[in-house]
Amino acid sequence: MSATCPTLFWAEHDTVREWDPGKIAEHLRAQGFAVGRVWQTRIGDGWIASNRPLDLAPAAN
Repeated sequence: MSATCPTLFWAEHDTVREWDPGKIAEHLRAQGFAVGRVWQTRIGDGWIASNRPLDLAPAAN
């Protein structure tokens, strides 16, 4: 994990389950990732989680 850039974790086509950032962070820590918390962003029918806030620009058409 970078000290200067966000680390992203993503799930594609995950529309059935509702995840919350606390549960995602807990799952990632159990896998060995040193994350204190994550910020989750829904993208289409999937989501991404980041170890720091993201400044997401609107998608280009």
